[in-house]
Amino acid sequence: PLTTVLEPDELLVEIEVPALPEGTRAAFVEQARTHGDFAIAGAAVVLAPGRGAAIALLGGGATVARASAAERAVLAGASPLEAARLAVVGVDGDYRRALLTELVRRAVAAALP
Repeated sequence: PLTTVLEPDELLVEIEVPALPEGTRAAFVEQARTHGDFAIAGAAVVLAPGRGAAIALLGGGATVARASAAERAVLAGASPLEAARLAVVGVDGDYRRALLTELVRRAVAAALP
């Protein structure tokens, strides 16, 4: 956590992010103890009409995790809360699960048209 896989003699100089298809909506929400601190949890959502959805959880485990069941639920018309509940299945700890449920709910709601 809070580290990269870069070696001491390596330097990241560029990141390319492909353009999103027209009509795509995205949202990112995070929670930190105080403003400006590293986030303790977060959720990223990308919804591309007719193309798919991507939902990622940050802080739910050792690495970023994709919430495939929640993605399918959103595409099938589930509410943001229903999708959020599916996204956190398997997240340990009541506090972490409740926090991520709310963050995913907010991100999905913000990304919906």
